[in-house]
Amino acid sequence: MRETVMKSVRARLIVLTGLAALLLALPSSASARALLVRASPAANETLRTRPEQVRLTFSTEIDPYTYSLTVVDAVGVHIDRADSRIFSDLKTIAVSLPPLEEGLYTVSYTVTARNDQKTTSDSYQFVLDFPPAQIRLIEPPNGAGFETGTVNVRVDTGDFDLTYWNHSWRLYLDGDPFITTRRPGITLRNLESGVHELQVVLVDPDGVEVQNSRSTSYVSIGEPDPQARLIALAAAGPGDPGLRLSRNQVIGLGVGVMVCLAIGILIGRRSPADDA
Repeated sequence: MRETVMKSVRARLIVLTGLAALLLALPSSASARALLVRASPAANETLRTRPEQVRLTFSTEIDPYTYSLTVVDAVGVHIDRADSRIFSDLKTIAVSLPPLEEGLYTVSYTVTARNDQKTTSDSYQFVLDFPPAQIRLIEPPNGAGFETGTVNVRVDTGDFDLTYWNHSWRLYLDGDPFITTRRPGITLRNLESGVHELQVVLVDPDGVEVQNSRSTSYVSIGEPDPQARLIALAAAGPGDPGLRLSRNQVIGLGVGVMVCLAIGILIGRRSPADDA
């Protein structure tokens, strides 16, 4: 009887030991996988500015030769720069992005843990949603005055990146289209005297002006004053040389003055008695 009980106890101990070993093994197996612990942009994040790259960090070191990281747009077009790289910690990978437009983007990755070669594949999405596009005239300031008809015009387009394909802005001069350009600044020359209206507006890749993106400034070009010009010319002309004497003339004039003084002195010394 006692022997039977001991066999039963041993059997239960063996079963319990096996279960404990299995339970201990399960967390170890799960933790061996490379789990995503940090992402930039993050999953389901809505961005207001363009990200320059996608960067992922995992819970354990990954195989530097078998990982992949890609980004596609809402219609599945591959848009990253295909320069994925792994950092020295062997846990972080990244890929560069071009200037992105608004929309939905999907990040897909595949990594293999170095310790047990278990592969993890997954994906997530983020959204790029810009604030309303605006343009601001930095130069010239509203109400500025200029003596000549040369005016520098410089704009700030914010998140409306002029380096992106076919983004531009348009200048209206006194209500008429003057130029459409992608450069952040231009120079106006030979503007006529008077007050001029400068109005700028953003233009999308289709050539359509972006609504509510106008900015206006007024400048004044000085009018020439004919009378002031004549005065200035007169002031700049050669002056009147006046009376100019040679050296000999100066010497002769000096001698003459001295003679006159001597005669005056002699005349003054004659007394009334002498005249009598």
